[in-house]
Amino acid sequence: MYNRIVIAVDGSDEAKRAARRGLRLAQGFDATVDALSVVEQKALRLTETANEKAQLRERGEAALTEIEELASEFSQTVNTNLQEGKPAVRISEYADEQDVDLIVVGRQGLTGLSRRLLGGVTERILHRSDVSVLVISGEYNGDEVEADYSRVLITTDGSENAEVAIPQRFRMTGGSETRLSRSIRAQFH
Repeated sequence: MYNRIVIAVDGSDEAKRAARRGLRLAQGFDATVDALSVVEQKALRLTETANEKAQLRERGEAALTEIEELASEFSQTVNTNLQEGKPAVRISEYADEQDVDLIVVGRQGLTGLSRRLLGGVTERILHRSDVSVLVISGEYNGDEVEADYSRVLITTDGSENAEVAIPQRFRMTGGSETRLSRSIRAQFH
């Protein structure tokens, strides 16, 4: 069961879709939701005026306001938090400090390159966080349908980290059909 979920947002369309999915999930578990936006430390250092810094902070506040409005559609309250720093570091630290059960992020944010499988911040969160991370693809298929977890494929390479995914899947979806696929490296001589 998830008791507390943090949704990391940056104002991108992918973050908004991830927030929608995270809010639905929180609703199903009656979980507390935190929305977190992090103003990039590097961007703040590159600003030349107080007005430019204020604009960066306002962009983060706007992203959080958007999530509050979205949460009201789900009759869900959300705690908002704007922080400064390296996004992946701050998101991971926040999750640890607040005893979060799940981090929800978009696959790519505002700085993501469409050619990459994952955005840089998302990839760094996956490598750094001890908290489970749910990555939501931002691919839009024409309509916002509810997530269907009735059939789930879990791939694993047998590593300790991969094995952690199996119990998480059951937390998220209950007793739906699951197929487990294990990959092994074949060595040919």
